Formats: sequence, structure tokens, C-alpha cells
Amino acid sequence: MTYRFVCLGDLHLTSGPQNSDRLLALDYVIGDAKLNPVDAWLWPGDLTDAGMTIDIRNALVERVVVMASIAPVVIVPGNHDPAGDLNFLSRLHAEHAIYVITSPRVVTVGLNGARPLTLFCLPYPSKARIVAAGTPPDQVGAVVEQAFDHIFMEAGAELEDARRHGLLTGMIGHVTISGSVASTGQPQVGGELSINATHIARLGDCFKVLNHI
Repeated sequence: MTYRFVCLGDLHLTSGPQNSDRLLALDYVIGDAKLNPVDAWLWPGDLTDAGMTIDIRNALVERVVVMASIAPVVIVPGNHDPAGDLNFLSRLHAEHAIYVITSPRVVTVGLNGARPLTLFCLPYPSKARIVAAGTPPDQVGAVVEQAFDHIFMEAGAELEDARRHGLLTGMIGHVTISGSVASTGQPQVGGELSINATHIARLGDCFKVLNHI
């Protein structure tokens, strides 16, 4: 069976004039999905650039409701989406479910007339939030490395169990990958919490959609 997922990300809606082009691009994608079957929308972060305004909120509501009339919508926050800013989207009434996943976890998404999708979701891991929770700044790297090992091993086990039961599996996340290179050619060295190839491999044979760099 063939599935079709539409993967979005890093739209960076702002209060500036560039919003019109960004929304036009999103509208084009939504228009295409009205004509061609879509099983789910996957949106790993940075819906906004510097937080929510009334205009951005209204633009997102209008479009996410249309998206969810076509297929389920799964969103994880990025580093430009302030904590809690996107939660209201999950409370919109629509034909299909709208998920806003704010902590690393595996969710099962019902698809149109098909077997469900079991999806590991990874929101942006913020150093600031970890320090605010009580971790000394000089220990953040070691604490997060250990946490990532645990999170990815648990997620990998859940995804493998889903595959044994005949379910489709995947991952979406907004995070830096060790060794990634920005469009300017700049390698990403330090500065942000990152995952690596070993973490990703623990998820097994499934698709992985990762936004950010």
C-alpha cells in the first residue's frame, strides 16, 4: 500500500511583509492536497519566527482547519515557537485530529482508511528549559546525552513493537543533527543540543523527517 505524507517546516511566520509569500506557498501546498490524496500532515516546528501575534494566530487557524479537513495534522514545536504558543491548535474542531506534541513521545495517528501510523515526535530540545529545571549549565551536555540515549532506546522499542503488529512507523523532529551543515556551508559545531546517527539508527527501519538545519 502506498502512503502520501505532506511534510512542512520552518515556515517562520512573522508580522512582516514576507508573510504573504510564506502563506501563499502554504496555500499552494494545501491546494495540491485537496486534489491529491494525503494520509497525514507532518509539521516539525518553527511555524512562527518570534512568537504568536493575532494575525499569525488567525492565519494558522484558517489553514490548519482546512488541512485537518483533509487528513490528520501532527505538529511539534521548533526553537522559534515559544513554549505553549501552538497548543491552541490541538483544540480546534476539525474532521481529523490535530496533534501538538510538546514532549518527546510516541503517538499513534489514525489514517484515512489505512492502518495507523506510529510516530516518534521530538520537539526542539532547549538548553534554557533544562537549566531552568535545575540542571547546572556545565552539566547540560552530559545530562541531555544520557537522556537522548534513553529516549531513543524507548522510542525504538515502541516503534519495533508497532512494526511487529503490522503498523507503519516513522519519526518527526525539530533538532540539530551532529555534523549537519547550514545552507551557508557552516558546519554545526556546539552551541545547540544535538542528536547523532547512533540515536537515529535506534529507531530502526522507518522514515525520519527532521527539520532545523
